[in-house]
Amino acid sequence: MHIIDITKEMLSSPVYPGSNRAKLEQIKSVTKGDMYNLSHFSSDVHCSTHADAPLHFFSSGCDIASMPLEHYIGDCYVIDVNEGLLTDGYLMPKIPPNAKRILLRTNRKSYLSNSCAKALAEMGIITIGTDALSVASCDNEYNIHTILLGKNIAIIESLDLSHTSEGEYFLSAAPLKIKGSDGAFVRAVLIKF
Repeated sequence: MHIIDITKEMLSSPVYPGSNRAKLEQIKSVTKGDMYNLSHFSSDVHCSTHADAPLHFFSSGCDIASMPLEHYIGDCYVIDVNEGLLTDGYLMPKIPPNAKRILLRTNRKSYLSNSCAKALAEMGIITIGTDALSVASCDNEYNIHTILLGKNIAIIESLDLSHTSEGEYFLSAAPLKIKGSDGAFVRAVLIKF
């Protein structure tokens, strides 16, 4: 069994425009005479490698704690794609039959088109992941997210797929269980048997 960590490090990960960088502050320190070390961490839930819940774009959508775990754990496919806007005519032929979870290795520069997001939703995909900061371009966030999240498709963003190759893997990327949250951090790994 070979395990590949596809999670970006929290404090050094690129930040989506307008988001706050994650911060870690030591509030207790053994070297300063405290009995133990203790840190305080602060960040928005869409920092670094994370999952979006329908609540991110729908006020009545389910929160991240209510998302089915099978969306984040199971067989998946890493698919190499060219840079730019991904159309359904380009991406759909690359997806293996019966695929439920796909991760797009885009060199952090490819995004879904509206037609591609609709085609993914119609074909029964339950999880879409990307190494880009988002599955959508900055000027089309609403459309892409509402198409996918409206069908309860799990979205995992800001993955590190640089040490993977195209092919089939087992994905483990369960989000933190935070009731009422529109997203959560994940520790994503791929397993190759």
